[in-house]
Amino acid sequence: MATSGFLRRLLVGSGKYVGGFPDGLWEWRYKKTTLKCSYEAGVVEGACMMLVDGRMTEWGQYASGLRHGLQVEFVAEGDRVVQSWQEGQLEGKRMEYEEGMLRQVESYRAGTLHGLYVEYDKDGEIVTKGEYLDGERVGDWYKREK
Repeated sequence: MATSGFLRRLLVGSGKYVGGFPDGLWEWRYKKTTLKCSYEAGVVEGACMMLVDGRMTEWGQYASGLRHGLQVEFVAEGDRVVQSWQEGQLEGKRMEYEEGMLRQVESYRAGTLHGLYVEYDKDGEIVTKGEYLDGERVGDWYKREK
């Protein structure tokens, strides 16, 4: 979600510079998309959000320019993805919600599937359940017949 140098050349930005670098809250715009991020000495630090047509589509935390902490993607009304990042890699739970209902839970370690994996149907019943170890399926898996 943070802006690269190439992307910055396409966007119209507003904010202040300190020592030649973006610092504080900056707002970048391109067509119907607005990106609002906090900077320290030119590096994204703290909260960052993306809006399309005025509706928030992403919100997350950054540390030293990398995703770090909670990230939320608002896909559609009632649909969202909530995930945890550490130093730019998925770490911990990643949860997908559809129409407000939990539909999938994945576990990550250092950006790789690791731990519990569960899929739910629209009624909240388990459809698939198993474990990952360093990106590989391990142990017994449950998959409900349709």
